Amino acid sequence: MNKMKKLYLVERTDDVDYDEFDSFIVCARSKQEARQTTPHFTYMGQYTWGEQWIKREDINALNITYIGIANKRTKYGVILASFNAG
Repeated sequence: MNKMKKLYLVERTDDVDYDEFDSFIVCARSKQEARQTTPHFTYMGQYTWGEQWIKREDINALNITYIGIANKRTKYGVILASFNAG
């Protein structure tokens, strides 16, 4: 099992509207794991908003760019996301 933590930029290639995510940076083990990650918006630790991403069947249209190796202390998952608030 590959235990190296890698950083990827995940970007949508379709039209992005208001109140939707357009991209995010994720710490993942592989490009495929990064592709399958979904960003979420949490408000005051209570409200999770994950519907503003693409449908599961459209994940192959995402643009995935390898950025580099993550620090050992970095947790797996979304590190930073771009959300187009409307």
